[in-house]
Amino acid sequence: MRLPVVDLETLDYAVSTQLRSDYIYMYPPRQAYQPLGAETGALLDLKVQSLARGRLNIYVHIPFCRQICGFCNLYTTKDRDPVVQDLYVEAVRNQIRQYAKLVDSDVEIPTFYFGGGTPTALSTDALNSIVTTARDHLNITNTTELAIEADPQTVDRNALRRLGDSGFRRISFGFQSRAMNEIKILGRKTTQECQDLSVEEALAAGFTNVCVDLIFGLPGQSSDSWVTSVQECIRLKPQTICCYPLTSRPNTTFSRRHQTAPDSMQSYMLWDLADRMLREAGYYRETHVRWSLDGGGYLQKTLHWGMENVLGFGAGARSYTWQIDTRYGYSILNRDRPLADYIYQVGENLPMQIDGVVMSAEERLRKAVVLGLFRLDFDAIGSATGLDPRDYFLPAFEGLESRGYVRISDDALELTSAGSKYRDLIAQLFISDTVRGSAERYIYDV
Repeated sequence: MRLPVVDLETLDYAVSTQLRSDYIYMYPPRQAYQPLGAETGALLDLKVQSLARGRLNIYVHIPFCRQICGFCNLYTTKDRDPVVQDLYVEAVRNQIRQYAKLVDSDVEIPTFYFGGGTPTALSTDALNSIVTTARDHLNITNTTELAIEADPQTVDRNALRRLGDSGFRRISFGFQSRAMNEIKILGRKTTQECQDLSVEEALAAGFTNVCVDLIFGLPGQSSDSWVTSVQECIRLKPQTICCYPLTSRPNTTFSRRHQTAPDSMQSYMLWDLADRMLREAGYYRETHVRWSLDGGGYLQKTLHWGMENVLGFGAGARSYTWQIDTRYGYSILNRDRPLADYIYQVGENLPMQIDGVVMSAEERLRKAVVLGLFRLDFDAIGSATGLDPRDYFLPAFEGLESRGYVRISDDALELTSAGSKYRDLIAQLFISDTVRGSAERYIYDV
């Protein structure tokens, strides 16, 4: 993992050369995770103790896709065997039942999110059975955000209506592009008409927060095609539009074809274009990758970045909790094994093998700063962590302010527009040497 910024001088160099680095959406990043062993005993106790602290958010990973996109290095498979899918759904339901015994029945669960993979590769009956199990065993009666990711090819009017009737209110469609040649390069077969219909029918089905994802920096993408993609998504008026930079990873189809991200200067130019168009269209910049209308946004991500617990279910799922961050291990070189292991181990009530990081007080503070950079409330962070970030990072904060990247008041620090643009570089100032070393040594060929 590339982490080129270690101090203000290297930040200056990175900005002056328009260097783009990885999108940092978690801290510590998954590349810093280490094998921890079986999720039992003291390791399980750390998670259970964390879950007793405040609210709990649920994430369910569905590792099935119609195809694996050229850029994808997340955990998914092309296994569409209905028997395997049924076994997987039952395993997730069993895991929810098992964990429910460890969670106080009164713990509030504000968000419940299905990600993947492509959750809508499963039938609506299968998805609803997972939600029903959660309703029977966890306190999700007043969940604010019941959300799901979807491929436009995998949903129709009836499926969207049934999901809406079940209480889903946020849906995220992975368009990635509106240009057919770019969609083909990704390995997808969707059409613009299918994309349009998915948004229109989701809104008609009662979804109050429709999100559309785009990627800039795709092979063959021009500034004109990018502008057209953004403009056409604005025309559809989803409540949320996300624009992610292409991340190039080993062992993906793109890497095997030597298809890489564009030069960084081009990448920042595309970000500037999207930012300007979206804000002119009335969207506000929620983060450096997400723009929203009223009612939009991504509540689970906001709460996770605000240090709330997220408990993950399913093969390859991650959990972010107060004392320990964990992931059920997976490999993109052997996609079938983690799926079979998960189904077997949960079915036999065996502890899962986990990778992760046990969080120290200092790493929790760093997490609060890295993920909360858009607005750091000093008192809130101090109250939560027992540490004042100014005691640790004041020289860096002041250096960022002198460069125009942040505004500092008596009670908070906020990124400016320029700071938002370079957020993934700025965040690296607050990564510990231990996490940095582990992430930079990470080997993808496993």
